[in-house]
Amino acid sequence: MTNISPLDVRSTNKKFRKTESKEKRLAEIKRINEKYPDRIPVVIDIEGGGLHLPRRKYLVERDMLFINFAHVIRQRLKISPNESLFFFCEGCIPQQTHTLQQIFNERGSEDGFLVLTIMKENTFGFSLHLF
Repeated sequence: MTNISPLDVRSTNKKFRKTESKEKRLAEIKRINEKYPDRIPVVIDIEGGGLHLPRRKYLVERDMLFINFAHVIRQRLKISPNESLFFFCEGCIPQQTHTLQQIFNERGSEDGFLVLTIMKENTFGFSLHLF
């Protein structure tokens, strides 16, 4: 497993913030909140290689459980069963039984987005062929 300190993970969350200006993000949040007040804007940053999402921004229902959202992302990534996904939000691993609203209240950013970082890791190690 990759050894990452909370500070390292927190620094990867800036990828989204580095690509779009604060003014643009705030204008987008204002527009989203007016049009979809019952949704949370979630941004996915991918750490490491080998993963590709067709898009990185999602509007998610506030009462959706985090584990359900993680399942949707896993399906869209089309990763193999022997690989695990690790989700981080501002340096912490979100509880799977929390709703996205709870996670947003605890760890949402000041610009109104919930930024999640995803990392992939092989979980079953390597195969050993003796014969």
